[in-house]
Amino acid sequence: MMKYFALAILLTSLILGGCDAVEEKAQIKPTPPPPIVEEKTPAVEPQRDFLVEMFLTEPQGDWPEAAPVLTWLDSLEEGWNEVKNEGRPLLVLVHCPGSSRSGQFANDLLNPTPEMAVLLRQFITVHITDGQEIDLNRMPFRRYQDPDQTWWCWILSPQGQVYSVLGRISPESPEVTWSDAVQWMSAVLDHHWDPRREDWNADGEVVPISTPMRSIADNPEFQKWKSSVNYLGDLKNDGQCICCHQMQDVLWTEKKQAKKFRMKNDYWIWPPAEKVGVSVVDEITPELTDIASDSIFADELQVADRFGILKGKRIFSSTEFRALLNAYQDREFLAIDHELHRPSYVVRGDHVEKLEFKTYLHQVFNYDLTWRQSINQSVLASHPGYLVEPLDDATRRKLNLVGKMAFRPLVGPQSPAWAGGIRPDRIIIKFGDLSEDFTPEEFYFLYRIKVVVGGKFELTVLDGPKTRIIHPHSISVLDLPPEAIQMMKDAR
Repeated sequence: MMKYFALAILLTSLILGGCDAVEEKAQIKPTPPPPIVEEKTPAVEPQRDFLVEMFLTEPQGDWPEAAPVLTWLDSLEEGWNEVKNEGRPLLVLVHCPGSSRSGQFANDLLNPTPEMAVLLRQFITVHITDGQEIDLNRMPFRRYQDPDQTWWCWILSPQGQVYSVLGRISPESPEVTWSDAVQWMSAVLDHHWDPRREDWNADGEVVPISTPMRSIADNPEFQKWKSSVNYLGDLKNDGQCICCHQMQDVLWTEKKQAKKFRMKNDYWIWPPAEKVGVSVVDEITPELTDIASDSIFADELQVADRFGILKGKRIFSSTEFRALLNAYQDREFLAIDHELHRPSYVVRGDHVEKLEFKTYLHQVFNYDLTWRQSINQSVLASHPGYLVEPLDDATRRKLNLVGKMAFRPLVGPQSPAWAGGIRPDRIIIKFGDLSEDFTPEEFYFLYRIKVVVGGKFELTVLDGPKTRIIHPHSISVLDLPPEAIQMMKDAR
């Protein structure tokens, strides 16, 4: 009996113990799994189209209040000091006050109406009248300035970049009007004060503020050139200003010394747009009005295209398009552009079109350069050894030379040209196979283009009733004897 009772107690204990274990197990709550968190993709700014921003949207940013007075500073050093203080762009007028070809525009800038002065007061303004004061580090003269113009405008950024340049094709081309200039200056100011400008990166290379000024007088060939000019008496004293066409002569001297000068290429500078088969509205507006079917741009450009960026640089005037044409005539620039692959764009309707410029611009030798003093008065080019003066109308009629070439040489026995058959009473009636009526400037130009120093060229002269063919040598200015130089001075 006791045996069964013990067994019952054991079973009861087991059952009750099992219940306690189940109850204890039921009290342990399982750890819930971690909540599922949806990963949010960070917001992505829409990609900016810098070309659309530049050319197809309204300018952003406001111009500051204009300076209280308009002050034309006399030096770039003064100008840059003001730029540091105010952050305004620098407008530099390079101007020859003694030239009769300076035109009205330069005078308008220097003597503006009150309305004009308001716009000019948005800039720091500098007036330069001596080529030696041009800073070649921040004003790359050789690429951007036509050396034979008697006025030129530059607008520079506070970082020393060339925002824009403005000039004229020739002294005979239409004057730049003030209304044109308002359009030009306003476009540059809109660009300068736009807060997006630095992101666009379309203003060219920054010139560090620590970069010193570099004058044409620092060129190693300057003194050699100057000695030649002094020999002619063209510079009266050491303080006399250097003209822009004389700066070009110095730069050509440097190329000649380095054996890089190519007369057929270097003398033919600053071609008008028409010589590559396109026409633009004017010197201000870089918009195409016509494209010839045989133009090298015929496959890439369309009428009404507006140049926006040329070789990575934003442009604001047609002058800058001519600067590109001029640069392409120098193979050094060709190599740079080819290596860097700097893009070019035009604004075409409601979009921006990329240009390839697959065809290198070729040299064109058929536009008028005879007015260029950089060639006519070059002291390093060939010289005939005498000056020429046209015959008067009465003598022309008597000799039956009306409408034909008829020059009397200003020459003396000491000139090397005398030995070549040039005489003051022998009338030059033909230059090679050319016999039409020329100006003296055209005559000198032909010498420089066609005859190297020491070379010969055929001239036909009228010696009394007889006609002679002579072959005088072309010489260097430094080979002219003092007597010949004095005769030329007196003729001036």
